[in-house]
Amino acid sequence: MTSAFISYLVSKIFKTRLLIRVYGTRQLYWIYNNFFFRLKEFRDYLTFKIPADYFIITNDGNFGNLLARRMLVPEAKIKYWRNGIDGDFFKEEPQAKEGVCRLLKINSSFKIITSTCRLIPDYGVDKLIYSLVHLAKKRKDWVCLICGSGPMEKELKELIKKNNLSEKVFFLGIVDRKTIKKILYASDIFVLLAKYHNCTNTMWEAMATGRCILTTKTEAIKEILKDGKEAVLVSPDEFEAIPEVLEELLDNEELREKLGKNARKRAEEILDTWEERTEKEIALLENLVGR
Repeated sequence: MTSAFISYLVSKIFKTRLLIRVYGTRQLYWIYNNFFFRLKEFRDYLTFKIPADYFIITNDGNFGNLLARRMLVPEAKIKYWRNGIDGDFFKEEPQAKEGVCRLLKINSSFKIITSTCRLIPDYGVDKLIYSLVHLAKKRKDWVCLICGSGPMEKELKELIKKNNLSEKVFFLGIVDRKTIKKILYASDIFVLLAKYHNCTNTMWEAMATGRCILTTKTEAIKEILKDGKEAVLVSPDEFEAIPEVLEELLDNEELREKLGKNARKRAEEILDTWEERTEKEIALLENLVGR
């Protein structure tokens, strides 16, 4: 967060207001008690000591607001806001599955499991793949689409090849928003097995499109989705049960539809469109400049 310190110096020189935007605090809150980790990430922690007028922290489930409090940032200066969502994701695409199956040459009778995230350890795509290895031993009526890129991509592809899943798991790389929407509407199950946080843009999109969601039972997501009502939440120490959970969801269309419908309703209740989210920030800036 070196740019925050440069911004602070510029604000002092020109005597202007200062607003610091924190896009994500990663593990800064979760591993705070580890002295060596704090030493390694000291610049990021020191960012919260800058006397800014406001800190706009992305509410992505990483509890950046709690970290700010721990760093003694006054409550009035903390704005912990979720990202917005493209309102177009709420518009259904009934022909999506047909189109996606034709494009990827997938049997249209197969169920589609999808995960959209950056391919890093924190998002647990490797855990999903290990679960799919077990699922493949029991049934073949599914495929998995993984959208995203990252440092684990090569390792994950090798894991797929090693377990003979190349015809079941497709890596699609970075996909544009229009195509992501089609893929989600074509999907039967959305999976995100994040280690620390799963309140991501991709989760909001899965909710808005009414997908049946299987995700990690984190403290943050429990405030958003109720297990058995709007999603299936699995504790990190229960990951070995994921193949059975996936099999149950694949077999139970009624349950998938119920969870998806409730997830969509929840999205409508709690999520702002990007236009609404932007207006909220504009109002804050206008208030700040007007002081």
